[in-house]
Amino acid sequence: MKNLHSSIVLLFSLVLFAASLKGQESTEQWRPTFHFSPKKNWTNDPNGLIYFNGYYHLFFQHNPLGSQWGNMSWGHAKSKDLLHWEELPVAIPKDSAYIFSGCVVLDKDHVSGLGDPKKPLFIAVLNGSFMFASDLFKSVSIEAEICFIKLASYKGTTSTGQVITAIGLDIDLTNRHIIVLEDIIDTGKTLHTFLPQLHNQQPASLKIGVLLHKPDATVFEVPIDYCCFSIPNKFVLGYGLDYDGYGRNSRDIYKLVE
Repeated sequence: MKNLHSSIVLLFSLVLFAASLKGQESTEQWRPTFHFSPKKNWTNDPNGLIYFNGYYHLFFQHNPLGSQWGNMSWGHAKSKDLLHWEELPVAIPKDSAYIFSGCVVLDKDHVSGLGDPKKPLFIAVLNGSFMFASDLFKSVSIEAEICFIKLASYKGTTSTGQVITAIGLDIDLTNRHIIVLEDIIDTGKTLHTFLPQLHNQQPASLKIGVLLHKPDATVFEVPIDYCCFSIPNKFVLGYGLDYDGYGRNSRDIYKLVE
């Protein structure tokens, strides 16, 4: 009898709740009442639900160009109560690749160095990183700056261990979020020697992004924050990396056969 009484109370509560929503229901026959759906076109997996500044933000896989699967981007909607939603412009449009499942992280302390109104500064180390830095920077969707410096530590196929600054920085780094972009880190001496010069300018944060890392060759400690690929201790060239000045223009990366 107790269970029956609880069921009646629950049912009555649901009826009252539904009545409170009267006049807010969609007038479209096939559109869900409680679940969000975009105004038009294809949608599927929800992603990255997050609460920020008084709103719940919902992201979802979405084709903004048609009603069929394709052009996968991240749609965006926000709500104060998870019932009434406002659809916003596409958050991450399809570029060279489809945008699939993922998550959202609130980086309120700007630990990543990205997404800050102070405009993060990318420092690309020439010559080797020019292709890597160019491709990466084209994918950055927030306001940012990039500059180039030149540090040299190579002769032939081995590292000389000498660091020469050919082009210095002419930008004030104080309280800036800095991301250094390198093509390759092997012994680590180049960045190990250069990073104190950056720290002395008191940036708000300093991160290191590298295309290739040779863990077996590393002698000097370098705090790598973002690494695309770890590779064996073999000499490689192409995609900006060279052999005595040659091979940088190759679209691919090759291992030198001795």
